Amino acid sequence: MYAMTLSDLTPARRRFVDQMQRTGFGRYERVVIRGGEPQLDPALRRLTEWKFGAADNGPRPEAQLARYTLKPQVVEFFELCDRLGDAVIDVLEIKHGVPFRAVLAEDGADA
Repeated sequence: MYAMTLSDLTPARRRFVDQMQRTGFGRYERVVIRGGEPQLDPALRRLTEWKFGAADNGPRPEAQLARYTLKPQVVEFFELCDRLGDAVIDVLEIKHGVPFRAVLAEDGADA
């Protein structure tokens, strides 16, 4: 298996990676996934976390690069998007500009 790079992604996924990197720390609420692609429209509700006394607030340095290898968490997030197809991720937590945790509401019908 080869390392996935930013240029391997669709334009929608590249835009989403850019958003996560610019967020740094925080979360998105109600991320719409259509056909496995995360949507930026309607506009994401972004809650940015500021860590006082921390040097790493703000965008990731990779946000300025045109090509780089994606972190495993980013690849795993897009694999989740592919599995979901059409869905809504209720909360997507971002740490260090990469997805850390996704929360999806599920009804009890399949439990």
